[in-house]
Amino acid sequence: MRKWTSVLAAVSVAVAPLAVASPATARSIGVADETGDTLDAGLDITYVTFRNRDRVIQASLNFHRDRRGTVIVFAEARNGPGVRIVIQHPSKGADETFVINARGKEVSCRGGADGPGVSSVWDRQTSTVTLRMPSRCMAGGNYGAVRFSALIEGFRSQSSDVDYAPEKPNGDLAFTDFISRG
Repeated sequence: MRKWTSVLAAVSVAVAPLAVASPATARSIGVADETGDTLDAGLDITYVTFRNRDRVIQASLNFHRDRRGTVIVFAEARNGPGVRIVIQHPSKGADETFVINARGKEVSCRGGADGPGVSSVWDRQTSTVTLRMPSRCMAGGNYGAVRFSALIEGFRSQSSDVDYAPEKPNGDLAFTDFISRG
């Protein structure tokens, strides 16, 4: 079990009441986030694109600049449990990417005969990270519409929230509309 498991379980419980259901919309959705609105020093989200493709869930996050921190993408199925895709991003070196289920446990999402497992690619020049998770890693691939949220944890304190997208008008964490699969 990783040190983030207990933090993610607590965040999952705290975030659930903030989610607002919406009808299924497109297969992708973009969310702009204001630069300079971070709660602490760390990664500052400027834009996120979430995609619910047939065989992969993908998120591309753009940041104001490259800094260390932890990126957490919440993917919640309309009719079932969701997952948290976590990227631990150090100042230098490779990221560590893994998946946490709704009960706060890390789940295996390795590559197999049907393709690669969960992965993230960081472009430090453009301060962009793209993560990909095979659909089989959430509910065994048996889900439809998904809604998303992105949360950044700080590097000064492992449990401090730094930024998130989308946001409610009052600045609280929110979820996108549900995005149909396809």
